[in-house]
Formats: sequence, C-alpha cells, structure tokens
Amino acid sequence: SINQKILRCSSKENTGIIKVKKAVEMYINNIKENKKFNVKRQKQNIYWINKFIREELGNIKYNELLNKNLMKDIEQKIINGKENIYDLVKKI
Repeated sequence: SINQKILRCSSKENTGIIKVKKAVEMYINNIKENKKFNVKRQKQNIYWINKFIREELGNIKYNELLNKNLMKDIEQKIINGKENIYDLVKKI
C-alpha cells in the first residue's frame, strides 16, 4: 500500500509545486512497477470506449455491437494493447 500524503502547493506563491510533481511521479512509478497502472488504464479505456459509443453513436449502434459480440472484441484489443480507443472508434 502506498503511503498517502497531503501536500500543499500554490501557483500564486510558486511554492510546493515541485514536491507535488515528484509525489505524483513516485506514485505513477510505484503503480507501474506493480502492474496496477496498466490494469487501471485498461479499465478506464474500456469504460470510455463504452461510454463514447453509447453517447456519440447511440444506443442502437452500441446494442448492435453488443449483440454481435463486437464489444468484447473491441475491449480485448484495448486489453492486448493492439489499438488505442481513438483508432477503434474511427473503425466503428
């Protein structure tokens, strides 16, 4: 488990920004080492591709993709890192 820190910074006073930046970088490096970063990023991408298709392409298209099991294929491509969500959306 990562120790939680509360840090202060002020862009107005130009203080603490470097400490916050370093803390964020340390956090990201730690979760990348633990493979949590990639898993979380995959889940985020899957969430956003589903949300985008439903909202931008409509529920009819989304349900069509679900019924044809194409959403599983799209999600698997995200998990495998074969394509990013922007390229997948262009293909739909």
